[in-house]
Amino acid sequence: MLGDLGRRRAASECFEAALTIEPDNPVYCASVAGAYAAEAAVERDEDLRAALRAKAGLRAKAALHALAPVYRRTLELHHPPAAVRLRDTTLDTLGRAYGRLGDGLEQERIEALQALHTKIEDAMARRDTPALRRLSASFGDGREWEREQAHIALARTLGWRGKWTAAAREYGAVIDMLSAHRPQGIAQHSLHAKHARALRNAGRPQDALAEATRGQLQDPLSATARREVGKAHFALLQFEEALEAWQHTLWLTPNDPVLHWKVGFCHWSVAQERREEERRREALEAAAERFQHAAALFGAGGGKGWAWSRLWAGRVMTELGDQDEAVRHLRTAAGCKPSKLAGSLLLGELLCERGDVDAAFALFATAQALAARLPESANADADWGETLPVGEVASRAHVLQAADAAERRAA
Repeated sequence: MLGDLGRRRAASECFEAALTIEPDNPVYCASVAGAYAAEAAVERDEDLRAALRAKAGLRAKAALHALAPVYRRTLELHHPPAAVRLRDTTLDTLGRAYGRLGDGLEQERIEALQALHTKIEDAMARRDTPALRRLSASFGDGREWEREQAHIALARTLGWRGKWTAAAREYGAVIDMLSAHRPQGIAQHSLHAKHARALRNAGRPQDALAEATRGQLQDPLSATARREVGKAHFALLQFEEALEAWQHTLWLTPNDPVLHWKVGFCHWSVAQERREEERRREALEAAAERFQHAAALFGAGGGKGWAWSRLWAGRVMTELGDQDEAVRHLRTAAGCKPSKLAGSLLLGELLCERGDVDAAFALFATAQALAARLPESANADADWGETLPVGEVASRAHVLQAADAAERRAA
């Protein structure tokens, strides 16, 4: 018996040592709980046995806290397989630990967490917000962990359905609940950033900025929070502040192509406001660098992102006066379906300036034909700048054609 106790005590010490390296690993926490429970099962001293059982219970609770963000990630659309393995291993280990402790209620709770995952996943797939709301409300005191998972899923699903005001309200409710019961969960789930996104999409950029800033203060190394701070500043047309936030975010996530594109667009927007030529050119050069970097990160198979990065690189090169580079990028953009309308106009204008009128007019005809299929109030660069209304594209192409026709008649 003493040899068995010694082995189990050694196992406890081994898992505790592992936790010093990865303190937030839920499997390690659950394994320590199991080791203490196994040690308690063979300990003869009543006081020592009670102490070991208490340690096992504390480590089991710590395992659930550490599991919370992993469990939530496995409910996301593109969840990593490693997260699923981590979730299942943690729950299996916790179930065995509570079994050794003889705690049938907690053992049943752990088993129910597997079924809860399926219920939430199914309701999210159907975008069934009433079902998620009922599921969240079904968990009372002592089951805040389960309520937290269902409530976050509800808020996320409302966002998917475009109901951003309702999503913002639910994220706020989750934050209030966790503030009272499990404050560390707010940072674990980046809830301030998620709340800020919902507020921004609901047309409340000032409130979004305040909420995103809370998230950044809570976790200064969170790329998610800093990204939302930048988006809120951008929505408020505070381009310099957005740039500052996103530059910090790039240090944390240097290979994010969308972020590089946003930083490039920010630099371009700043350049439009600068009157001093040297500072304006400096901003444009920074924009060109970011757009080209974004294109490289998206890659030729990057679809819309790659096409629009090439278009904006060409547009900025035009403003910088580097026509050869501009033509190279704009020709690529004009050949890609997502950016064909805007690319045809901008490349046509550049070729017209260079004297290649026939090629320019062919591009103008393409731009006009594509523009005719869209409402005039739409943007040719929808979601990628929103700077080229379709009506303006058609007018610019028509004016240049008319001007050239008038010159030819005069000649």
